[in-house]
Amino acid sequence: MLREDDAERMVALLDAARFGISDIFLGGSTEGGNAGPQSNIDLMVVCTESKSQRDQPSHWFEGCGLCLAEFAFRQTGYTFPGGIFKI
Repeated sequence: MLREDDAERMVALLDAARFGISDIFLGGSTEGGNAGPQSNIDLMVVCTESKSQRDQPSHWFEGCGLCLAEFAFRQTGYTFPGGIFKI
């Protein structure tokens, strides 16, 4: 449940209106409740605005995902080279 909690906290911090995001869905093993220590966090982000606005949240998620990947590495010893989020 820790990964799901992390994802929910990250989404709660996101300014959806600023980035033109209408919905975010959790998927994969995290959503299914069977994520292991090497599991990433699959998110489907629905944007309703221009391409430039869609690029902004991807940078935001990338930064947050890299930070969470470092925390996960310190806890588990597993690396997440591209960050922990898969968008």
